[in-house]
Amino acid sequence: MRYILKQLSEPLASIKQRPYHFAVWWLVANMLGLAGFWLPILLVYISGREISNVFINLMKAGSLASFSVIILADGIAALFATVGTGTNIKAAGIKGLFGIVALLLVLISVGILVIIHIEGPNDISLGFQIFLTILAILIASYLYCFRFPDWEKSVDDAKKKEDKEVDALGKKAQVQLADDHGVKL
Repeated sequence: MRYILKQLSEPLASIKQRPYHFAVWWLVANMLGLAGFWLPILLVYISGREISNVFINLMKAGSLASFSVIILADGIAALFATVGTGTNIKAAGIKGLFGIVALLLVLISVGILVIIHIEGPNDISLGFQIFLTILAILIASYLYCFRFPDWEKSVDDAKKKEDKEVDALGKKAQVQLADDHGVKL
């Protein structure tokens, strides 16, 4: 289990390497992407009216499900449009796994929209829609990591690293004249 978690955490190196880039993407994608949800609520609140009806109507209209589809579409597109990847089978497997999860979540969100507009909005739980939206944001945030292939180590990368280590060890051996106990080499 620990091995699997380590493998799944490797793409997060993209966020560690570009934290401000990720923060800007995350804020813009979520704040502007959810503007169709929070802006009407804010306008009603500013006008001094009750926001609960607006909130429920927005939920019943499927605005969160629509947002989920769009933010996941951005992440799925990033899977297909990344340059310089494909040399690491493990990375391809992780991308495929989360690409499928994202597609399933898109299908569920589209299903919610269809149910809302065909059978009526009372058939879908508001809590379930909020849960799916949060899950979509988390998956999209993880898919963001695949935009940058830095974390993917190919066979060539491993060989170059080993060659550098051997060269460094050889140089160290040439400089070192005695071992730790003072014995001449």
